[in-house]
Amino acid sequence: MKTTLNLVFTLALALMISVTSNAQSVKIVEAKEKKQLDVLVDGELFTSYVYWDDQKKPVLYPLKTSKGTIVTRGYPLEKVAGERTDHPHHISSWFNYGNINGVDFWNTPPDNVKRDQGALDKFGVIKHRAVNTVKNGRGAAQLGVTMDWIMPDGSKIMQEDDQIFFRAARDLRVIDRIITLTAQDKEVVFRDSKEGALAIRVTRSLEEPSKEPLVFTDDKGNPTGVPVLDNKGRRRSLFEQRGQGRRKRGLGKARKMDDTERQRQGRGCRHCHLRSSPQSDLSNLLACAWLRTLRR
Repeated sequence: MKTTLNLVFTLALALMISVTSNAQSVKIVEAKEKKQLDVLVDGELFTSYVYWDDQKKPVLYPLKTSKGTIVTRGYPLEKVAGERTDHPHHISSWFNYGNINGVDFWNTPPDNVKRDQGALDKFGVIKHRAVNTVKNGRGAAQLGVTMDWIMPDGSKIMQEDDQIFFRAARDLRVIDRIITLTAQDKEVVFRDSKEGALAIRVTRSLEEPSKEPLVFTDDKGNPTGVPVLDNKGRRRSLFEQRGQGRRKRGLGKARKMDDTERQRQGRGCRHCHLRSSPQSDLSNLLACAWLRTLRR
């Protein structure tokens, strides 16, 4: 009997408005030769599900607001002036994990990043296998896909089946992602890791400014340096989110905050991307993802 794990994630890029009264046409268009599926809202790109050969996992790239503003980092897929170029495995929005039976699926580098063969032998890859469902409609579209989690020896350790719902209305973009992970021929253990599972690498103007260089170290002791980031001249609005959750905070009312107040209170995601983890309060994670990606 195979064991399954079901996960549900929601990313809301929006103001809080009625969806039904302002629903827009959402259409998924497959381009097999490009190995991607484009999600269009009234003919304009919202995002694309891409599974290009040189990437080691399918990603949603880019993420756009209702006004067409891109909220995800371009690197390493394209160069954007002023963006950080650290962590090349941080590609727009993705799902994976840092330690599956001792194998790292998180840090697997794209083909254009040089790593010695010894390092590459420690990484797993996630391969797109099939498009199962495409349903278009007014207000929402649904995409069903299957992926295989492949170990360094080529064996398949898990199957991932996703149902991704793309919702749109005036000033609103929402992605609901239901993920089912099914173990194959052996036990699957999600070992403790700071890296996983759903993540978004945001554009520069949404990053928290820093006054000094930073160094992040993974669970194997490998350091990654991140240079100073000065956001002067970058327009952005930061919001504080309050509500009721398991820890008395979560989704609820939002109020605008200036940078000084934000820094004084010490709130917000300090790192330059968002990710969930087994230790996270999911309600706070979703609030953080919502606030950090589209209050522009």
